Amino acid sequence: MWSFPINNEQDWDSESDVPFYEHVFLENHLNKDHLKCKPLASFLELVCNGLSQNPHYSINDKKQHLEWFSKFFNDKISQINASVEEEKYMANLEKVSRGIST
Repeated sequence: MWSFPINNEQDWDSESDVPFYEHVFLENHLNKDHLKCKPLASFLELVCNGLSQNPHYSINDKKQHLEWFSKFFNDKISQINASVEEEKYMANLEKVSRGIST
């Protein structure tokens, strides 16, 4: 229930001690192994960017989102890397078939 006059920061007492940079610089909460996979690193950069711009999530909510993505992608990194290697192989075959040197 809102108290009057309206205070937009009502019920945010737990966030009053959290510095601003904790909400913005979320990359240090990412799994470093995931950042070695280029497509996954690009995706996680977008996730961090979106979370850093969301003022409605607490820092704990943001960390939970990043942990969920980390768990989700743990067993998929090898598949992503295999897809990237296959794409490189197919692109190289296409260059060879067109007569373009690599």
